Amino acid sequence: MLSLEKCKEVLHKDKKKKFTDDEISKIRDFLYQLATIEYEQRSRNKTKAGNHLLKSID
Repeated sequence: MLSLEKCKEVLHKDKKKKFTDDEISKIRDFLYQLATIEYEQRSRNKTKAGNHLLKSID
């Protein structure tokens, strides 16, 4: 997991908007949740594609 300090560094590069530590933590958690969903979805799609290919070979 990215540290809060690293997240601050990235989010504050623009310098137009400053986020609180709580906001940064929520943003980081949300992005990790999205990444988990994406990973799980891709894993399911690979499994389905693999099963389909195996059925056509039999």
